[in-house]
Amino acid sequence: MSDKEILAELKKSYEYLYDIRENGCCDHCAGQLNREMIDMLNIAKENIEDIYFKFYQTLNKEDLRVKQLEDDEKVYISSSVDGDYEVGEDLYNMTCKEANYYWYDDYDFIDSTIDDDKKYYANLWITENDRKQGYVTKYYKDFVNLKDAIEELRTYFYDGNCVCVEIYDSDDILQYNCDKNSEEFYFNNLKIVKVDESIINEYLDYWLKYNKTKLNNSFNNNDDNYLEYAEKKDKFFLKENLLYCKEQDKYIAVDNSSNDFWMEEFDNEESTFNWLIGIEKEKELGQEMI
Repeated sequence: MSDKEILAELKKSYEYLYDIRENGCCDHCAGQLNREMIDMLNIAKENIEDIYFKFYQTLNKEDLRVKQLEDDEKVYISSSVDGDYEVGEDLYNMTCKEANYYWYDDYDFIDSTIDDDKKYYANLWITENDRKQGYVTKYYKDFVNLKDAIEELRTYFYDGNCVCVEIYDSDDILQYNCDKNSEEFYFNNLKIVKVDESIINEYLDYWLKYNKTKLNNSFNNNDDNYLEYAEKKDKFFLKENLLYCKEQDKYIAVDNSSNDFWMEEFDNEESTFNWLIGIEKEKELGQEMI
């Protein structure tokens, strides 16, 4: 199944349950389902809402565009199962009825896994001097899959062929950046940075100093620990909230978006990304990540 097909099946399942709730329950239209069944039906709807939303967050939003409806603004499949479309930069709602098009019933649309107009290209800086001078070399080929692009360009960089790589989509939106200091990945509105282990340790050190000051009830903007932390946080990668590093055969992930310095260890990079994006963390904390 394609990603859009999964969304479509969840969407149709939700619509079916919604129709039953509106027309087949004892508290409305003299339907057949009793109150116990109504409660079970509502739970099923809520579960589908959660699954749809969480799966949607793992996808590249640009891959969910409905280009046949676009005029001056981009149109996306809605990130909410009870919605239809999100339009423009403000992502305002538009219904299938208004558009006279039901994306989840269009099998040609939902079966397509690759957007023919979607391409990924890479810019390279071969030497540090090229980078200082702004001399860019375009990689010799484009890609139709971002994962393939990152995999190939990562290898190209780590083989010592260049000092910096940037991958863009066909809309010139940065998707990936790699140089000697870090790797940066962009997922919808999230930025995840891979850094050296020393950066994670430095971040933790100054975070502890900062919070120790707060716990001692001596926190103020003139406190030495606070000033040191604030100065460091404005530099290098301490200003980032989602980071990870590789430590021997393990991956260490840090989420400081709430200033609570969540840290977890994983066996592989995919699990690390899932946790930083929020999928596994939602399960672990028993709450939705906003």
